[in-house]
Amino acid sequence: MAQANKLYYTSDDLVLSVKRRANIPDSQDMISNDEILEFANEEMLLNFIPLVYSRHEDYYLVRQVIPLEAGKVRYPIPYRAIATKVREVAYSGSNSGLTEMFRVSVDDITSIGYSGTGHYYFEGEELVINADPSTFNDTGSIVVFYSLRPNALVDSSRVGVITGISTLDDTYTQLNFTELPPQWVIGNEIDFVKTKSPHRVVVYDKLIQDVGTVGAESYITINTVDLPDTIVVGDRVTSAGESDIVNAPSDLHAMLAQMVAERVLESIGDQAGLKAAAAKLAKMEHNSSLILDNRSTGSPIKVRVRNGTLRNSGLGNKGRGYSSNN
Repeated sequence: MAQANKLYYTSDDLVLSVKRRANIPDSQDMISNDEILEFANEEMLLNFIPLVYSRHEDYYLVRQVIPLEAGKVRYPIPYRAIATKVREVAYSGSNSGLTEMFRVSVDDITSIGYSGTGHYYFEGEELVINADPSTFNDTGSIVVFYSLRPNALVDSSRVGVITGISTLDDTYTQLNFTELPPQWVIGNEIDFVKTKSPHRVVVYDKLIQDVGTVGAESYITINTVDLPDTIVVGDRVTSAGESDIVNAPSDLHAMLAQMVAERVLESIGDQAGLKAAAAKLAKMEHNSSLILDNRSTGSPIKVRVRNGTLRNSGLGNKGRGYSSNN
C-alpha cells in the first residue's frame, strides 16, 4: 500500500497506480497483476529507459574495472550494459590515473598497426585491445564506463529488505531478513538495490554462500568483499536482474505508471480512456525534461574537442600514447 510520505513506487504501488489511472477495479478479471508487471517491464525497455537515456545525463552510468591478463586482448562488454554500448574506455596503470583509450574502426587496423592500450575496437560483443596477443603483457586494468540496464520489476515477495547486517569475520557477512524469498538457495546470484532515490543497482551477480534461520528472522551469508559500503538496513537484496522498486529517480515513477496505464487501456480496447491517457502521458514526458535535463544547473558541462582529425589519426602514437588531458 502506498504511503502519503513515500514518493517512490514499489512494484505493488505501481500496479495499484496503474489500476487507478485505467479505472480498473481490483475485482476485475480482464488483466492480472502479473500481466501489468509484464507490461511495465516492456514499457521500461521500449520507452522509459530510452527517454531517460536520451537526456545524456548519466543516470545509469557505472564503471567496471577489468584487470588485464598477459596474452589476452579480448574482453566481453559488460552484459548488463544498455544496448551493449559503452560510454568510455580508459587504461589504468599502477602509477598513473586514467589514460583515455581511443576506438578505431576495423577498417583502419592495418594502417595503424598494433598500438597496445592506446586503441581498441569492437568485434561482436567483445572489446578488443589493438595489440598482438603473442606479445601483449601490459599490466594494470581497463576501466569501462557504461549505462547499467535497470532490473526487471517483480512481485515484492521475490525481494528481501535488509533488517540487520553483521560482519562475521574478514571472509563472511550475514544479512538478516524478516522472511527470505522462496527462490533463494546457496549459490544463487543476487543484486543489491538502494531503497532511496534513485533506487540504483549498486552491485550485481554476487553469490549467496549460506542460508538459514535464527529465531524469528532468516538470513543469508555472503562474502564480506561483496557487500557494498553504501548498503544499509532497509536496502534491498534481489535475485540477479530483478527488483521490486523502479530503478530510476522517484520523480519519474508516476510517468512509468502512466505509460503502463496507456498500454493496459490499449489491450482492453478502451479507446476513450486510451486517448485521455495518451494526452496525459505526452504532457508528463514533456515535463520530464525539466527534471532530467542538466543535472548540475550551476555548472554545465564544458565542451572540448575530443575527436579531431589529428587527435584520432594515430600518427606517432603506437604505444599507450594519448592522455585524457591532451
